[in-house]
Amino acid sequence: NKKYLKYTGRFGINKEDQKNLLDTVKKESLKFSIDYDEKILFLGTEEFMYIPMLFAKQFEDKDVYYHSTTRSPIVE
Repeated sequence: NKKYLKYTGRFGINKEDQKNLLDTVKKESLKFSIDYDEKILFLGTEEFMYIPMLFAKQFEDKDVYYHSTTRSPIVE
């Protein structure tokens, strides 16, 4: 999906797109139902870690974790 790729930061992101992305993340975060006794992991992978990181930031007052993964260039 080309629209999704636009906001990943993978190819750079301008100020207007950054604002639109942050507004969208804040709006979509309101749809989450996270209790304070739940542990939640937001997981990003390789170049697709920016948006999950923004979502995790929205819930920093809860028991939320953020982690990113990548493939090692050494292992084939």
